[in-house]
Amino acid sequence: SSGINAEWPLRPGESEKKSVLAEIAEKGKEKEEGKQKVEQLIASKSVQQNVLGDIKNIGKEKEAGVKNVEQVLAAKHSHASVMADIKHIKDEKDQAKADLEKHLQAKSNKAEAMGAIRQIKEEKDQGIKNVEAALGKRSDDGN
Repeated sequence: SSGINAEWPLRPGESEKKSVLAEIAEKGKEKEEGKQKVEQLIASKSVQQNVLGDIKNIGKEKEAGVKNVEQVLAAKHSHASVMADIKHIKDEKDQAKADLEKHLQAKSNKAEAMGAIRQIKEEKDQGIKNVEAALGKRSDDGN
């Protein structure tokens, strides 16, 4: 009984040929696996390079960010310093204005006082004239 799956008797050298083919197939499989491992290694190296590049970029961005923050802080500090100077100048101006107003008030008070003294002197002089006139009238009447 010979069925479809029945083994045919191998020809001379057939078995060696099959084992050589099996060996070649095995080597091909190993070569393919090796190639895939190399590709994976290259891919992981590339990923590693990308990650390192990203890390370097992040480092640069961080450095730039730090510089920006330092510039902002320096600008803020300088702004605060300028604002303090402006306030100081304004305070000095206000003080000078107050001093000037005091000086002008004192001058005005002095002028008023001088005016009052002048007025008193004029009234005194007028009083003396009035007294002299009155006395002169008397002496005229007495004559």
